[in-house]
Amino acid sequence: MNSKTLANVSSALMVTIFLSLEAWQSEAAQPGNTEAGKWESKATPFGGDQQDNPRKLNELVADGWEDVGPFDNGMVAFERSQELVYKLVRRTEWPGNHIFFTAFSPDGKLYLGGGDTGTLRIWEVASGNQLLELPVVVGLFTPDGKHLLAHKFEKTFSLFDVPGGQEVRTWETSEPIRSMALAPDGKRVVSGHVDNTLRLWDFQTGKEIRKLEGHVEPATAVFSPDGKQILSASKDKTVRLWEVETGKLVRTFEDFKDATPIEGHDLIVQAFFLPGGRQIAGCVWGTDKTLLVWDVADGTVVRKLDLGADHHKDVAISPNGRWLLTGHDDRTVRVRDLTTGKELQRLEVADTNVPRAPNFSRDGRFAVAGSWRSWVYLWQLQD
Repeated sequence: MNSKTLANVSSALMVTIFLSLEAWQSEAAQPGNTEAGKWESKATPFGGDQQDNPRKLNELVADGWEDVGPFDNGMVAFERSQELVYKLVRRTEWPGNHIFFTAFSPDGKLYLGGGDTGTLRIWEVASGNQLLELPVVVGLFTPDGKHLLAHKFEKTFSLFDVPGGQEVRTWETSEPIRSMALAPDGKRVVSGHVDNTLRLWDFQTGKEIRKLEGHVEPATAVFSPDGKQILSASKDKTVRLWEVETGKLVRTFEDFKDATPIEGHDLIVQAFFLPGGRQIAGCVWGTDKTLLVWDVADGTVVRKLDLGADHHKDVAISPNGRWLLTGHDDRTVRVRDLTTGKELQRLEVADTNVPRAPNFSRDGRFAVAGSWRSWVYLWQLQD
């Protein structure tokens, strides 16, 4: 959002005659326009609510729309690219390591990888310099980016200072940790354990608030955008929705009940909230490799995407809910449109092993992936 556009919008707040959107879109698609087909376009009316207009603009920008200037009559034109082009920034060697976990800091200036050597490394996005190496495997930046909450699949949570790397504090749990997630406000932590429970923690005190029981296999979990719900997924073939405040099970999604594992491998089920929290996505990695999108309110499937026979384990959804990253056996990370399933780009992994743990930065400008052996890849979205 630019201030000039907002000022121009504000000057026309009370005008209510709408410009014809169809006419504008027709003009944008004329044969002489070389960008036709590459951009979506729309015009949005802005009314007289001075406080609501910045919110409306912020929501549009968060969904990938860019303002291209105000129209007369209270309308603002927006467009967003239908194409993504990521280019390799660097690949960083980490000899002998299977890097199966990655993440970005909230401001997008740092990225990390963790793997089976039992350590985690943090690098600077701009320079590629290694900032830290810590004796943990999985780590999540706190919302302010000043700390890293981490574990190594044992019974201890560790909190490290960033960028100093000092261990600030720890807390213990009675069962080994299999997964964890931080609430958007950083006040709660949810973890999955080998005893099939989920546990909710107070981040400041490290005290257990409650257990969420119902899964019959270990589960992963994430918080909703507003922090009021938890979504869990398990190789017991279910996805479950819980209330944070009460621990109540709201709904169980059983659409993967017929999924079967690939011979010699565990079944993998993952789940994600989409922006706004009104829809969720879940995917299964087994003999069937499918991603489903559900309506949270009634549990109905509203979309189904085939991830392809060569899909390998991992999926990431962009923070704006528009794009999907998937790893594949042909040593590529594929960028897809989450709405249509259309493949937009293939990012090649140069070594001889398949990519793992693809991930987006919060603003979508960068993507990262580990690999089965020795390399971490960083790509940047081209303007």
